[in-house]
Amino acid sequence: MLKTLIWMLAPFLLVACVTPSAPVRSGGSVAQARLPTAPPPAGTFVPDERVKVCTGLRVRNAPANDRSGYVANYRRLVVAQRRIVLTPMPLNGGCISSGFGQRDGRLHKGLDISAPRGTWVYSAAPGIVLEAGWGGGYGNYVLIDHGLGLTTRYAHLDKFVEGLTVGSELGFGWPIGQVGNTSTRRVGVHLHFEVLTGDYYKTRNTSKLKGNDPFSFPVYETPPLS
Repeated sequence: MLKTLIWMLAPFLLVACVTPSAPVRSGGSVAQARLPTAPPPAGTFVPDERVKVCTGLRVRNAPANDRSGYVANYRRLVVAQRRIVLTPMPLNGGCISSGFGQRDGRLHKGLDISAPRGTWVYSAAPGIVLEAGWGGGYGNYVLIDHGLGLTTRYAHLDKFVEGLTVGSELGFGWPIGQVGNTSTRRVGVHLHFEVLTGDYYKTRNTSKLKGNDPFSFPVYETPPLS
């Protein structure tokens, strides 16, 4: 059902891919990469219908959840920047091991999603790969530009999908890598997922971008069929 819905929503899911060309980071320099004139098709990924908070461990900043541990305000598709449709859970079969908010005296700018090593991670919305490589505490990570000042980060990956590079054009739900625990610090196997807003090209530093709780965005309402 949702797979059919995603294909129906392709023009809305891919709004970020029809914007003009934009610079992307390539190592320490800035190169020019053209966003696709025709949106790439949506992938086959279908977000889980429900998501739980992990059991058996201490979950900091746990999102509101019911008696069974299911996240209360979770929706498979949400809207950011008023126009971009994305999923707040870019993998299947995961649970929330740490939520968005203050942690250890600093802002934890994303979600930690526990899942078995090797679980595939997908692009939360269409876009262009800005950065892909090693990021110290982030380990192997991917940063995607979705347009309109929205970027997403996927960190601690075990490996990248073959062929992924800076400038790669991605549709909704395209595989980008697999869950791991890469980092300069000791971390468990999980995906660290961030939804960031701000002018990446002005700051040249994602630490200055605003982190957003992926569960805080309004639900995407399916447009009525004409």
